Amino acid sequence: MIADAEGRELRAGDGARVVLGTLIKSGGAGSVYCVPAAPLLVAKLYHPSVDLSQYERKVAAMLALTPDLPELSEGGTRYVQIAWPTALLRDLRGRFVGYLMPAVDVAATSELECVMQERQARALGLPTGLGAKVTLAANLANVIAELHRRQHRVVDLKPVNLRFYPRSLYMAMLDCDGFSIQGKGERFEAPQVTVDYLAPEFQRGGLNASGEEAQDRFALAVIVFQLLNFGIHPFTGRPANDRVPTDVPSRIAARLYAYGLKPNPQLSPTPSSGHAAMPADLRQLFDRAFEGTGGARPSPVEWGAALRPYAQRASLKLVKCTSDGEHQHFAGLPCAACARAALISKTARGARQPLPVVEAVMNRSPTACTVAASICVRVWP
Repeated sequence: MIADAEGRELRAGDGARVVLGTLIKSGGAGSVYCVPAAPLLVAKLYHPSVDLSQYERKVAAMLALTPDLPELSEGGTRYVQIAWPTALLRDLRGRFVGYLMPAVDVAATSELECVMQERQARALGLPTGLGAKVTLAANLANVIAELHRRQHRVVDLKPVNLRFYPRSLYMAMLDCDGFSIQGKGERFEAPQVTVDYLAPEFQRGGLNASGEEAQDRFALAVIVFQLLNFGIHPFTGRPANDRVPTDVPSRIAARLYAYGLKPNPQLSPTPSSGHAAMPADLRQLFDRAFEGTGGARPSPVEWGAALRPYAQRASLKLVKCTSDGEHQHFAGLPCAACARAALISKTARGARQPLPVVEAVMNRSPTACTVAASICVRVWP
């Protein structure tokens, strides 16, 4: 750990003087400090115990291939989309110690995980409607697409590692030096993965640099599915027999995807799932993501292009439910939120008759809807 770093004087890459302020947070690889003379920046100092020579090369590679994800400003509010390095930091002897990056107002952001469950989202004052979640999915896809354009990969892509601004629905990407980074003749691989978001081909054999893009495509599809389907993981469901694995990683490895256009004989959908009320183009992308491999999976660019029309007010592809003003659904399809609420209500009443599967409810004629869509591209009203 770095002791008593407040007040320490360093030099940025252009020779500018940088004096550290108070400690913001400390993690496994380093600590983040305020920079009083430049309040829109923070400084990350690596702990002496890490391989500083490797981090120096990695941060230099990040500076050489910076993604085009600029700061945004709306209504006087500043939104940092990604906390990417802006300059190397050296001590007064010229030794590499860390880097400068934009300061993200973390208090103004929320974990993406928190918006997936309605009860938790309501408790935190976060949006609960489909419109906001489609917009978040589109914005996330666009950020990942830009990282991929610069040949970087996130790898450990999961909701708890992702943050967003509830006011604007922009993403706020942090801890970017943990991503897999493309250097000049060198790849800096990401060491961490999370098995519930790990592609089937890597569940048993492990992941290497050649599979990182396929891994990002898989994990992105899982997150989009969860955003659009009440937080349900695409490899959960009701097993047909006791030979079906009970844990998510084993189901992923066996490709037991229960929500495809073609039913899976081994795993049935979770009854409260809203997948049957999704449009065919999105369901086809999910099928490719979870039934295909590698490059056959939709890219972040494809996801962004597919989701963007549903996140645009003028498209009228997402509409307001007339039965519940807080609900939105895909135009021409039933309201999945209403069907889910009815199922939950019936369960709570302790009804003796078998519970209807939500898909059956959704096969009825769609509820009449207003023609005015309830979302816009960026800001949830």
